[in-house]
Amino acid sequence: MPHATHSVPRRKSRDYSRRREALVGVRLSPDELAIVKAVAERDGLTLPAALREGFLRHAAADTG
Repeated sequence: MPHATHSVPRRKSRDYSRRREALVGVRLSPDELAIVKAVAERDGLTLPAALREGFLRHAAADTG
């Protein structure tokens, strides 16, 4: 007898956060935090997303 396939709705944000393997804490000066906040607001991102994307973009440019 064939197995029935069940479609389970995916919750993108939950799946995305569960895939995280490490948590990194960063201390920012008030000036640095203001920059990250401005970028996050400009790009419509959360603070962690703005910091992560900026770091990864910078790191990729240095290795490329």
